[in-house]
Amino acid sequence: MPSDQIENYIIGSSATLFTGEASIIGGQGLPANAGHPVGEPLELVLADLLPDTAGEVVVSAGSGVLLRLKSDVPLRASGVSDPHVTVAGVDVTGLHFYKFEGGVTIYSPDDIEVSAAA
Repeated sequence: MPSDQIENYIIGSSATLFTGEASIIGGQGLPANAGHPVGEPLELVLADLLPDTAGEVVVSAGSGVLLRLKSDVPLRASGVSDPHVTVAGVDVTGLHFYKFEGGVTIYSPDDIEVSAAA
C-alpha cells in the first residue's frame, strides 16, 4: 500500500489503532503525516467493531489520541473495570469500560467520548 494511502487499523477483538506509532502490521511504523489530525478525536462506530465471543472489544489509540465512540444503541453502564481478562487474553483490570444494550462492552485505557442513542 502506498504510504499516502495508509489507513488506521483495528485488529480483531483486541483492537489497537495505530496512528503514527510502530505497528505490528508488517512491523513498519507509519509516516508522520499518516493517521488522524492531532487534537481531533478519532471516531469509531460501535457497529464496525468486532467483539469476541463474550461481546468484548479492547481499544487503544496510543499516546495523545482521543477517541469518540458513536453508537446506535443505548449505553447501559460505564466505569472502571474490576479484575477481568477477556476471552482473547487481555487483562482489562482498571481500564475504562462502556457496556451497551445488546451486550457489547468496550474497554479502553483512556476515557472515551461516547455518543449513544437514548
